[in-house]
Amino acid sequence: MHTAKVTDRRELHFESADDVLSDLERILLAPSVRTAGNWTVGESLDHVAKLIRFAYDGFPFKAPIAIRLLGRIVRVVAFGKPIPAGLKLRGASEALLPEKGVDRVTGAERLRIQLQRMRGGEKMTQPSPVFGRLTHEQWTTLQLRHAELHLSFLHPEEA
Repeated sequence: MHTAKVTDRRELHFESADDVLSDLERILLAPSVRTAGNWTVGESLDHVAKLIRFAYDGFPFKAPIAIRLLGRIVRVVAFGKPIPAGLKLRGASEALLPEKGVDRVTGAERLRIQLQRMRGGEKMTQPSPVFGRLTHEQWTTLQLRHAELHLSFLHPEEA
């Protein structure tokens, strides 16, 4: 399914890693979680965790020069706004794809570890393969918007 056309998404806005952790706990405690996107719950959580981890530990790829130039222009205009759904990861950026079939508990644990790094004050200092050098505050904003995007496809359901 083309996720840009999905209308069944939760409206989320995270101000901090604590907000993401609260939503993650809600997802984990739910008896079931319905997904409105293409990935499983675990895959969605794993993908969000990967971007945070790479911002701390370094990215295993660089975007093509045209994308990097465009990224530096776009970040001035759009930084901090919601990230649109439906972006396709191609080529080297496929390193950001989640582990196929990762379960909800494993995906959640991977995300929790990265969110704890954010909460603990560790600084994200690695350059973005698209946007180049970012401040820790810019990285934090990007991570929160990214988490909003992917967690919006997950619907924790009551028993």
